[in-house]
Amino acid sequence: VTTGDDQLQRWRADAMPLLESLLATTRIAMNALRTGPEAVSASWDQIREVANQGKQWLKARPCPDEAIGDELGRLIERCDRLAATFAHSVKNPASVNFDDLASRIRELGTGSVEFLAHLDP
Repeated sequence: VTTGDDQLQRWRADAMPLLESLLATTRIAMNALRTGPEAVSASWDQIREVANQGKQWLKARPCPDEAIGDELGRLIERCDRLAATFAHSVKNPASVNFDDLASRIRELGTGSVEFLAHLDP
């Protein structure tokens, strides 16, 4: 018989690759932003793919702790919104607000790091 704690521990371990992808996404996005419009254009679909994979993963593996699962869901949504913002900036480069994009990237990175801290038993 597995306890809820055992299930949560297993879920945490299974979630690590997704969290690593979210953290890597923040690095990719910030590097693209620093590099310029071509790099932003080249990276938006990669960011969206991480968000899509995250949504599918969470749907297939709901967290035994609903609050933790909801928190991860919000991180995945942030990643998805970041991809949408990058995609919009590709279509309309004049609309790009560097500070806004950088802020969204930092929010995803900070949220990911904070989530990892919450997961530590």
